[in-house]
Amino acid sequence: MKAKKAIKKLSKARVLVTSIVDQYAGSKSVISSLLDAASANINRARTLIEGDGSARPDAKPARKRMSKEGRKRLSQAAKKRWAKAKRAGFRTLAARG
Repeated sequence: MKAKKAIKKLSKARVLVTSIVDQYAGSKSVISSLLDAASANINRARTLIEGDGSARPDAKPARKRMSKEGRKRLSQAAKKRWAKAKRAGFRTLAARG
């Protein structure tokens, strides 16, 4: 899940939990302490996700390119495959099976 989407979902969850906490504000029950812990965990998760956004790299890493010798070897191998397929009477390499 992308960070922006996770932050939106955590915001919705925080609103929901805080509205429920407000309903149980008068009572000192176990439920209110659990809801307070849930609210704190949601806030902690959101701050962790928001903190990760700055660690994103700015540029994409450079792609590795094939050397001249590598291209030549690849071309030689393709020519050999084609020659073998043509000797066997195939018109395309896909029909070889």
